[in-house]
Amino acid sequence: QPSDWSAGSVRQVFRSGTMNSSLVLIQIFQTVLAHLSPGSAPCVTCLVYLQPVRLAPQREFMKSLMGIGKRLATLPTKEQKTQRLISELSLLNHKLPARVWLPTAAFDHHVVRVPHTQAVVLNSKDKAPYLIYVEVLECENFETSSVPMRIP
Repeated sequence: QPSDWSAGSVRQVFRSGTMNSSLVLIQIFQTVLAHLSPGSAPCVTCLVYLQPVRLAPQREFMKSLMGIGKRLATLPTKEQKTQRLISELSLLNHKLPARVWLPTAAFDHHVVRVPHTQAVVLNSKDKAPYLIYVEVLECENFETSSVPMRIP
């Protein structure tokens, strides 16, 4: 456990993986609350490091989708791109992170599947934009509800 919650020590804990991230967040909150006087604002460093923990699955999901687009751009024909898109999305479904949600107006949902056979590659000369559907399951609270079983 770091002796102080400076940016460097918090970053080191998260990178090392030696401490449970939930425990770290609880300790950060306790430290922030202990040092707050009435009317003062929370430590910016602590708030900045809360976001990566919560957003990590979303970031990985978005990176995967962007990576698919980059790989599709290397293929010469729309048919090849479509075949590759379907196979890439099928693979993505198997390794979909547990707590993924889409940044829309309604937070309280879990992404359960990307129907790979419904995806289409759009026309573009230089790039490979594509359109996908995403199946979500609404829940009471995204962070506290149990993670739904994946649909194959």
